[in-house]
Amino acid sequence: MKITGSVQSKNGRLYAVINYKGEDGKRKTKWINLNLAERGNKRLASQKLAVLLEEFEVEMAEACEDRQEKQRFYTYLQDWLKITQSTVQPTTINGYRDMVESRIKDFFDKPGITLESVTPQMINKFYASIFKDGCVSNTVIHYHAVLRKAFQYAVRNDIIPSNPCDKADKPKKNSFQGNFYSQEQLSKLLKACEDDPLHIVITLSAYYGLRRSEALGIRWSAIDFESKKISINHKVVEEKTDGKYIPKAYDQMKNKSSRRTIEFLIAFHHFALLLFCSSYFFTIRKIVS
Repeated sequence: MKITGSVQSKNGRLYAVINYKGEDGKRKTKWINLNLAERGNKRLASQKLAVLLEEFEVEMAEACEDRQEKQRFYTYLQDWLKITQSTVQPTTINGYRDMVESRIKDFFDKPGITLESVTPQMINKFYASIFKDGCVSNTVIHYHAVLRKAFQYAVRNDIIPSNPCDKADKPKKNSFQGNFYSQEQLSKLLKACEDDPLHIVITLSAYYGLRRSEALGIRWSAIDFESKKISINHKVVEEKTDGKYIPKAYDQMKNKSSRRTIEFLIAFHHFALLLFCSSYFFTIRKIVS
C-alpha cells in the first residue's frame, strides 16, 4: 500500500498531509496538526512527518490484517443460507438465494465490506439502487426482509451488537390492486388452451384460483367424486440444483391455511369425470397392449 506525505502550511501553522488508498480503493487525504508555527520549523516538521508516516504505515497494515480476519459480508450471507436452508421451505430458500446471488452480491461483494462494516446508510443506498432500476417498494421490502433475517442471526449469535436494518429506511408497502379476467376473457383462454398439455392446470387455476404449485400438485387421490370435494394437500415446485431448475413434489404446503378442502364446481365436476375416464381407459389400454 503506497503511502505518501508532505508538510503543508495553513493559517501560519504546519500540518503533515498523508495521502493513502482507502478500503474502497479511492485515494484519501489525512491532515495532522504538527503544533508548529510556520516560520523556522520546516526541518522539524519534516522529521515529524517521517515518524508519522512510519506509524501510519504500521497502523494501516494492522487494520488490513484485522479486515482480513473479519468475514466479508457476502461470504457470511452464503454461510447463513446454508444454515437457514433446513429451517425454511425449499421455495423460500431458493428465493433468498436468488436475491443474495443477484442484487445483493452486485452491491455488497466488494473488498472491505465485512459483516461488521455494513451501516444503515449503506443499506439505504442499496435500496435506492433497486428503486433506480425501476422496481417498486414491495421488491425493496423483500430484500429488506432477507437482509434483516441475515443480520438478526448474527445479532443472536453475538457476532454483531445490533441489526443495521432496524435503522435503515424500510419503504412503505404498495397497495395491491388485483386484475381479474372477465367471463368472456376466461372463456377465450380456456378455448385457446384446449389442446395444450397444461390445459388441466390452467382450468384448475381458473376455476379455483390455485397457486401454480397447488394446481400442479393435485393427484387423483385428492379428488373425491362422491363428496364432490378436492383436497389441496400436495404441491410441485421447482428447485435450483447445480444451476438447473428441477421439479420436486412435497406434501408440506406454503402455510397452514394452504392445506384445505374445496367444493366441486358443477362445470369442473363434469370436466374431472371426463378426464378421469380418459386417463383410466388410456392406462388400461397401455397395460393390455
